[in-house]
Amino acid sequence: HHRPSGARVVVVDDHSTDGTAELAARHDFVTVVRAPDLPRRWTGKTWACHTGAAAVGSGELVFLDADVRVASGALDAVLAHRRRHGGLVSVQPFHEVPTAVEHLSGLPNVVSVMGAGAGTRRPNAVFGPVLCCDLADYRRSGGHAAVRTEVVEDVALGRRFRDAGLGVAVLGGGTAVRFRMYPGGWRQMVEGWSKNLATGAGGTPPPRAVAAALFGCGPAPGPIVARPTVRARHPRTAARGWGAEGALLRDSINDCSTRLAGGHEVSPS
Repeated sequence: HHRPSGARVVVVDDHSTDGTAELAARHDFVTVVRAPDLPRRWTGKTWACHTGAAAVGSGELVFLDADVRVASGALDAVLAHRRRHGGLVSVQPFHEVPTAVEHLSGLPNVVSVMGAGAGTRRPNAVFGPVLCCDLADYRRSGGHAAVRTEVVEDVALGRRFRDAGLGVAVLGGGTAVRFRMYPGGWRQMVEGWSKNLATGAGGTPPPRAVAAALFGCGPAPGPIVARPTVRARHPRTAARGWGAEGALLRDSINDCSTRLAGGHEVSPS
């Protein structure tokens, strides 16, 4: 009920063992496509996205990671933005952090959004959980086949769109698009952020990289601390050992990406 009216949903079964394909196939608007065995020199995600796109003959594409949760009207808003501005539209979802450990993703979140230039006229990176484009533009850029060896394929795909003369826009998920990135704890979180920040740093313009580094190394600005927006499910546990200011900072820094993006967020009508 959260899909755009008349939209076709393609679910790529990338050798899942948890019954996802069977569950998806119960819906008459869903087409389940089984991904063939992974070819050499392809990453798993690029192959799955390429397989899904190949099942679509025309129109618009919205690539949506399986862990993304969208509110009613959210995808309509993303499509409307793309129709107004063209090119590739990316959404960085609101990052839900229900545990104390996951709150530590707040600072990397802000640094990555700043480094990407989200909300500016020329962002130098995109975020892969939600990507929207026209199929013709996707093929013109080379699509996921052109970035098949890239570990951080979303950044590389954004470069392909720019190199093809196509626009790129990055929006904040706000209250409409959410996900939980690292439920597996410390190791999963360190591996994920190390990969994303290290790869993204190479394509960040020096002034933007310096600003993000200074933000990460320096004290948080007052407005960020003053406006709490995220709530842990267990606030007492989350705040333990940090004090009231630390808990407030963690709660608010996680959602300041939308403000850093100049207020550009997904707003369902």
